[in-house]
Amino acid sequence: MLRTGGKLGRKIAWTYVLFFTAVFIAADLYISKKLEDRINLELRTSLVAFGKTFGRTLTPALIKTGDIPRIHALTEELGKASGLRITLTDSKGEVWGDSEKTLNEIPEMENHSQRPEIKAALAGAIGSSIRYSTTLRARMLYLALPIAENGNILGSLRIALSLQSVNDAVHSIRRPIWLASIAGIGCVILLGIILSHSLTKRIQSATRIALLYSKGDFSQRIPLKSNDELNVLSKAMNQMASSLEKRLFEIEREKAKLSAILKNMAEGVIAVSGSRKILMLNPSAEKIFGISEQTSAGKLLIEVIRSQKIDEMVSRAIEKQDLLTQDLVLSTPGERHLQINAVGIASSESEICGFLVAYDVTEMRRLEKMRRDFVANASHELRTPLTSIKGFVETLLNGVFRNPVQSEKFLKIIDENAERLSRLVNNLLDLSKIESKKTPLHLEPLDLSAEFEKARVMFVPRIREKNISVENRLGVSSLPEIPADRDKLLQIFVNLLDNAIKFNKTNGSIVVDAQLLNHQVKVSFRDTGIGIPEEAIERVFERFFTADKARARELGGTGLGLSIVKHIVEAHGGNVFCESKPGTGTTVSFTLPA
Repeated sequence: MLRTGGKLGRKIAWTYVLFFTAVFIAADLYISKKLEDRINLELRTSLVAFGKTFGRTLTPALIKTGDIPRIHALTEELGKASGLRITLTDSKGEVWGDSEKTLNEIPEMENHSQRPEIKAALAGAIGSSIRYSTTLRARMLYLALPIAENGNILGSLRIALSLQSVNDAVHSIRRPIWLASIAGIGCVILLGIILSHSLTKRIQSATRIALLYSKGDFSQRIPLKSNDELNVLSKAMNQMASSLEKRLFEIEREKAKLSAILKNMAEGVIAVSGSRKILMLNPSAEKIFGISEQTSAGKLLIEVIRSQKIDEMVSRAIEKQDLLTQDLVLSTPGERHLQINAVGIASSESEICGFLVAYDVTEMRRLEKMRRDFVANASHELRTPLTSIKGFVETLLNGVFRNPVQSEKFLKIIDENAERLSRLVNNLLDLSKIESKKTPLHLEPLDLSAEFEKARVMFVPRIREKNISVENRLGVSSLPEIPADRDKLLQIFVNLLDNAIKFNKTNGSIVVDAQLLNHQVKVSFRDTGIGIPEEAIERVFERFFTADKARARELGGTGLGLSIVKHIVEAHGGNVFCESKPGTGTTVSFTLPA
């Protein structure tokens, strides 16, 4: 019975041994298969994300160039950086770049169009396959992604990863399972589950972070735990992320520099597409053309600026890929003299194809006109007294000096013209000093009423001659003392009082008063003179401008008095104004900081 029991026990034992051996083998095969499939699936997912990230470097624009040496160099560089084999083909399956081949070996490589993964990629899908590579003598996981632009397949990007690491991982798990099976099948199975869970967790973590990389988020890194193939892959992906993050940072920094330059340029810049749609514009362009980027982006240039000439310039510049320059005058918003430069840089519809650069030269043109008018007026004003002096001197030299009466008359005329010429030169010198700001202001607290009285005393004979009443109301209001240059303030009063008397009517009146407005004192000179035409009021403060040139010359005016007043007031930080109606009088006002 013992023997029977022994046999039975042996049978039971062998049965259990065979059973657990069969269970172990089945479990080992099952776990190995599942683990291998899971790893392969995770690797495919990682390689898809990896391939999309590489696709940002191997852009369609680069593929379209057909520059095989450059494409192969970039493929080789990416292969070295990632540790993967990377192959790039064109749309017909011809190899253009392989990280495991040299540039000279590329033409000798066979056409890859019938490889399953590449065949799927050239059809527009993501293809993958596992097979033995005779070149690398290892089972490989191949994954190919299409490279497309606007629905057109330009080529394929294939990433190859050796499955030796997967086999090693599976075998490394099976060995402890076999050893642990001697002590207990349950411990082996439990250990296998723990190890597979740990490995899967690492792959899932790497996949999750790889997906973040594919979305442009490089803030995280894949944890490095053990020195295995997954650790090598993780290191490669981390290095790739650091490199891409650095490259993107440099791009963003350059973009910020360009944006700052455009924002602070005095020239208005508008970027347009091939169909002349506005893609962007800087603040200067908004100011020059009276538009805003928010409402103008995406619209046609002609719709926003409404200038046929500008639209045609930009169109020709893009068509000829050339620089065109022209000076134009726009009537809105307000009259603008613009120097327009149109340059074409590309012909693609969706990209920036041209730039419109506009420089507002309105002020420059105005200053040029003022300079021309100044030279013409100064020449005329200087020539008139000089001609008179020269004429009378020649008359005297011809014998008239023997007639005392005529000689005295002519000498008086010469003296008057010389005096006028002296006043003109002195006024020009004063105006030049004030405009150049070479003469500093000596500010001190001054009483306006007292300073005006100093000027009024100088004109007492002329006031009596025309029987004009001058009313000083500056002392009526309780005005504070004004910080001003004493000599310059006296010159303001003298020039304004001189004009008010010169162009006033006989038995007329002059009223000078002031009021305090928002930390400024406004002083006004009101007279009952001949007045100024409405169209001439805006120009009364220009050099040599006089509403009635004949009368001004008759009265000895130079046309510089109000211009000098304007520059002195502005040097003090104030402004000047003029109101007038022909026949009723004129009011000239100026403000000074209180």
